[in-house]
Amino acid sequence: TESFAPEGISGIITGSSLLFFGFIGFDEVCCLAAKSHNPRRTMPLAIAGTLGGSAVLSMLAQLALSGMTPFDDDMGAVSFEDSFKDHDWPVARGITAVGEVLLLPLVVLVCFLPQPELFAAMSEDQLIPPIFHKKDSSGTFVWGCIVSGAAMTAFSLCVPFVVLWDMISLGVLLGFNLTNTSLIMLRYGNGGGEAQPLVTRWVVALWLFGATGAYTLWLGFAAPALDGNEWSAPLLAVGLVCLAVALLSLVFISTHGRLVAEVEDPVTTFRAPFVPFLPGVAIIINFALMAQFTFIDHVYLIGLIVLITACYIGFKLAAKGRAGRDREGGGPSGDIQSPLTPHHAY
Repeated sequence: TESFAPEGISGIITGSSLLFFGFIGFDEVCCLAAKSHNPRRTMPLAIAGTLGGSAVLSMLAQLALSGMTPFDDDMGAVSFEDSFKDHDWPVARGITAVGEVLLLPLVVLVCFLPQPELFAAMSEDQLIPPIFHKKDSSGTFVWGCIVSGAAMTAFSLCVPFVVLWDMISLGVLLGFNLTNTSLIMLRYGNGGGEAQPLVTRWVVALWLFGATGAYTLWLGFAAPALDGNEWSAPLLAVGLVCLAVALLSLVFISTHGRLVAEVEDPVTTFRAPFVPFLPGVAIIINFALMAQFTFIDHVYLIGLIVLITACYIGFKLAAKGRAGRDREGGGPSGDIQSPLTPHHAY
């Protein structure tokens, strides 16, 4: 109706995809799993509590803002400060302004919190220089903290927040897909010294056909149909076929792949249920949510990924060159010995 959900189901789904910035703390809990003493018990509780709390608080905030802000076809972004001002509530407006100033540094801290741990793990895998997994006397990854803080500060100074918001939400969805993919790969024998090439091929098929089907089905059929516009029958057919192949790839993974053996101490291990179907369907749904974002948002994110990948490749080539020179000169082989203790939760 004109007063309730004026943009229809399409507007609701688009708004949902833009809110993934608010769930950024959810993945931070997973990043810090290695610090948990009993991950089998604490990780499900931590994830459920974080996800549930974020969802409830976000829904209540959006409900309150929607309820006190009349809809206008020409309206842009509306904040709580604007709404309180329109209702002549100066005290509430002032409290909101102060709260935003105090909250934004906390959001930055939450984003920053797991980065040194991630850099240390990447350094252990020789993706970035070994200095990132060196600790000080208190066990802190000092250089990881310094580089993370400096990079985030510079990025926030140079990039408008509206661009960061959409790019972070898009990146969070992509990160969730990478996490779900890692879960499938690890549970079906692609981890450590083990390899299942056929499972890898089916996972690639899941990504290719899942992404193609989700984007095509949304952009060619769902979005225009929900808006009352003409939709494309060929694109609908292509989307359905691609999604069918993606779901079929999950079936092949489940029947062909070999589940990894239980670890020696199952008490400390949390195993996600319904693998590969639950994470596989989540991957397809995430791709559908990613289709809500604009083309330029995808360009920004792809550019960032290309830049970071170039840094990885540059470091690996430089390390390989140094190792070759050391071998020719009879020096050290260049292998990196990590002080980290590996933690696996699957």
